[in-house]
Amino acid sequence: MNEVIVRELSFSYKNKKILNSINFDLEEGSFTTILGIGGSGKTTFALILAGLLPHKGYININRTVLDKSQIHQLRKIMGFVMNPTYSYFAGETVLNDLIYILENLGMAKQDISNRVEEIGTLFNLQKYYHLSPNELNDSKKSLLRVASAVIHNPKVLVLDDAFVYMDDIDKSTAFTALQKLNKEKKMAIIHFTNNVEDALYGTSIMVLHDTHILLKGSLSLFLQEEKKLTEIGLSLPFLADLSHRLSYYELLEKPIFDMKEMVDALWK
Repeated sequence: MNEVIVRELSFSYKNKKILNSINFDLEEGSFTTILGIGGSGKTTFALILAGLLPHKGYININRTVLDKSQIHQLRKIMGFVMNPTYSYFAGETVLNDLIYILENLGMAKQDISNRVEEIGTLFNLQKYYHLSPNELNDSKKSLLRVASAVIHNPKVLVLDDAFVYMDDIDKSTAFTALQKLNKEKKMAIIHFTNNVEDALYGTSIMVLHDTHILLKGSLSLFLQEEKKLTEIGLSLPFLADLSHRLSYYELLEKPIFDMKEMVDALWK
């Protein structure tokens, strides 16, 4: 079942075309990375999906058309982590920030407690509950933003540069949690980024370039397009590039994109 349908999506700013005739479908439980260099329109696209920018074309999310009349309804079934520059915290403490959206949705106290325990554990945030979000370092603030965006179990999660300030440990925690939610809750995740390394966490990839989608397909397809990526200023993720080179010299039997798995394979 398609969770997100986009048809002929276009957007212009001051007579400059930013997005032009974008078309794709995303299934329930998909984890899609939309990759592009700075200025390729990723944030514009994310803001459109959040209902914050007008657009031309058709967008359907969870069988609801994205337009002004449906914004309130869509906010209940979507989660957003926008560029940290435009983000703020709704709660006075980390715990309040997690609870905020659940209370606004009218959830029962016991259900709120259960959900906070689940997400707090998943994102390893329990020991920070008593702190103000502003007392956290930038990495933990980013982790909290992602946790708060998924606590109401949205059907679709939109991430825009959500991990730029995270250290490696918090990023690993966040992506492990998102992969679990993606698999177990069938949460469709759309991740906008210019970091090719982060593309390995998803299962499908789109490359946004020059107002349109240049590449679209599985992770394995993306990793075969080194020439096209280089031409637009991108490169293969480090592990993907290393894996291909080692496979060429028959040092690996198959491509490996996990560092621990790579080390284990090479030491056999």
